[in-house]
Amino acid sequence: MPVYKIHGFPWPRGGIPSIRVFIVLENIDDASAEYIQNKRTSNLILNAIKKNHPAAEKHLPNLQLIEQYDPLDMTDAATPLDRSAV
Repeated sequence: MPVYKIHGFPWPRGGIPSIRVFIVLENIDDASAEYIQNKRTSNLILNAIKKNHPAAEKHLPNLQLIEQYDPLDMTDAATPLDRSAV
């Protein structure tokens, strides 16, 4: 299993500020706070970030959204943990 070292900040799914609040405030109807690595959701969120912070793209050209999950949970009910990383 590959291991990656990432540099980012945790972004909780609930509470304030959170992924859900960002999606609501940005009026991104097609985005899902439960799985942000989905290609469509990831693109929608990243485009909203770029729209609000155009200078950030210059410093963070490869910005990605990464899910934190339990790799040992192989059940159909497996879900990402309560936060993601940006």
